[in-house]
Amino acid sequence: MMSWKDVSKTQPKASQLLTSSMRRSRLSHAYVFQGPQGAKKEDTAMVFAMSLFCHHKTGVEPCGSCPDCKRVRSGNHPDLHVLSPDGASIKIDQIRALQKEFTYTSMEAGYKFYMIRQAHLLTVQAANSLLKFLEEPGQQTIAVLLTDRPSRLLDTIISRCQCISFQPVSMDALTAELVEAGAGALKAHLASALTQDVQAALRMTEEEWFATARNVVIQLEKAIADHSGEALAIVQEDWVPLAKDMENPSLLFDILLLWYRDLLMVHSGQTNRLFFPDQQECLERQSLRQSKAKTAAHVAVILETKRHLEANANMQLLVEQLVFRLQEG
Repeated sequence: MMSWKDVSKTQPKASQLLTSSMRRSRLSHAYVFQGPQGAKKEDTAMVFAMSLFCHHKTGVEPCGSCPDCKRVRSGNHPDLHVLSPDGASIKIDQIRALQKEFTYTSMEAGYKFYMIRQAHLLTVQAANSLLKFLEEPGQQTIAVLLTDRPSRLLDTIISRCQCISFQPVSMDALTAELVEAGAGALKAHLASALTQDVQAALRMTEEEWFATARNVVIQLEKAIADHSGEALAIVQEDWVPLAKDMENPSLLFDILLLWYRDLLMVHSGQTNRLFFPDQQECLERQSLRQSKAKTAAHVAVILETKRHLEANANMQLLVEQLVFRLQEG
């Protein structure tokens, strides 16, 4: 269960601003929580809602165990309304239904709270309808709009809301959260470099392809470093079949880039924060055979290959060509 103490660890500015406003009873009627995916915007909104509805809080910290807190967490509180996109957009009928709901008196004789996920997906009609709602807020009504693309919100909506910026969760904080959730340290550290979204990272560490991908990259790099003909076999028998089973095969290239990032760190003598710490000896041997300049050039080659992949080029042909170019160096 999230609390303001938890929020303050990853989003101290947002936590301080909201808790201070509650203590001074100076809440805005509408907020825009803007920031990248995984920045705890929705978690913060839920803690905010619990603070408003909880009758057993300590200061502004909700107790987390009373019926109101439990109903907020489960999404069943009668005065909490969460709006999500219907398909590719948020439609005017959804906003009209929300407006109708808010004409009724609060079920608990207190605040009414609504949260709109991915608010940048409001259609023009829905956004204009919401604007009228924001211009004439009811008493003790709080709106929170969540977005990672604030530039796509109407300026007139932005001007009627208090905007709070959320920063990306730090890699160390994300790694610690993943480990606490049960992910192994090696997987957690690697996943934290591939996404800033805690839930996406946790799913990644639990999926079979993730451990396989890490192992395939290690075996491929060992074969490349040894100028072994096994490298092409690894591409054909391991890399390509794995890529076909992955929702986002470009992540394989991202993991490969992290190997070369580690190689550059070894060249610089900074081995305390490697993404492949269990492969340090192998990285050190490779660094003796390959200059720092050549390693940087290989990074450019991998990035170029990844761009070709995004243009729908043939995966096997691309990776085979990549192997040849890396072994030439």
